[in-house]
Amino acid sequence: MFKLNLKVVFVGLMVVLVSGCAGRYVIPEGSNTIATFKMSESLKSTSNQFYYVFSEEGCDEKVGDGMVSNMNTMWGANEEDIPLRPSDRVYVYAKNIVNTSSRKLICSNFVSFIPEENTKYLVQQKGAYPGCQLPILDLESAKAAESLQVHKIPRSCRKL
Repeated sequence: MFKLNLKVVFVGLMVVLVSGCAGRYVIPEGSNTIATFKMSESLKSTSNQFYYVFSEEGCDEKVGDGMVSNMNTMWGANEEDIPLRPSDRVYVYAKNIVNTSSRKLICSNFVSFIPEENTKYLVQQKGAYPGCQLPILDLESAKAAESLQVHKIPRSCRKL
């Protein structure tokens, strides 16, 4: 007889409940424009970091758009390289969730930028609740992407 590990069951249930209904991002073939999505360094144990990529402003379900990364401090994996479509504006929704004994603290950002061909970017949410930011850096120059825009979080993202 097998023994249920409650921690594994809890983490699995949390992922299902908080990941929302968005599909998975479809990786473009042959793209050498890469974004490294990295977990916020300020998150503590039992925290989740989610990143989504959309081709239009908003978090509406559309074929090819959706979640690119789901990280958890208990899993240990804290970064993921994802190819992007260059020359088209990309909208990134980031959300981190810190679970405390008394409540869940959520910090979200919605930004966009136009990835340039053959460029590598770092996408890493900085800070946690009550305030956080989502800079997107060109890894070669260590500067913010020139086309970076910060947007008000669309209502359609609240379901994620």
